[in-house]
Amino acid sequence: MSYLFWRHVVLNTRNSWLHGDPRGFRDRHHRIHSSGDYHNPPPAGQHAGLHAWYTARAGEKVVFERDSWSRIGLALRQKAKDLDRSILAIAVGPVHVHLVIELPSDLALCRSEIGFCKRAATDAVKDCIRGKLWAQGGSFRVVRDKEHLANSINYVVFKQHPAWTWNYRDGERYT
Repeated sequence: MSYLFWRHVVLNTRNSWLHGDPRGFRDRHHRIHSSGDYHNPPPAGQHAGLHAWYTARAGEKVVFERDSWSRIGLALRQKAKDLDRSILAIAVGPVHVHLVIELPSDLALCRSEIGFCKRAATDAVKDCIRGKLWAQGGSFRVVRDKEHLANSINYVVFKQHPAWTWNYRDGERYT
């Protein structure tokens, strides 16, 4: 049996955060990772060669145009509702999406359900954005307590710039 937990989910667009990124990175199973992260960036050029190699092979970075942000966010929200999942906050910006959403404790089920949501968002903007939009995976952090939940909602709604945001209390807006 799988229980439901509130999670802060972060999804990136395709090719927006590659191996060797100057903001810091970790590859699968942490075989290679930088000494920093986006809060405390690693030394300049630490993995510049690796980043150049991935950039040359990855293709165009997917960037959501401002007029598609609300369509993506509303499609994510509707699909979550169709899956009987509650959402408290959404932020859609140029290269990533944040959600505070109730998801199963089983990580494989989380990834599957978010995959359905990403597919719905892709379909919502297929008239103006073609091809694959999303990076693989994402971050699915469990919200520990009420204070963490409030902080996660505030982070998603008020700290994402520029972004289209939606929350259960105030509805949608652009920041």
